[in-house]
Amino acid sequence: MFEVPPQEWEILQPQINQVMESAVQLKVPLVVEAHAGPNWMEAK
Repeated sequence: MFEVPPQEWEILQPQINQVMESAVQLKVPLVVEAHAGPNWMEAK
């Protein structure tokens, strides 16, 4: 979970995904899904 100012989400979201997907080398791909919202229920 990251707390990101709403105006920065569009810029940071692809960077967050890339960093998390390349954090470790695995035999299978690590796929990251990122969503934004004011709370967990609305972020889906």
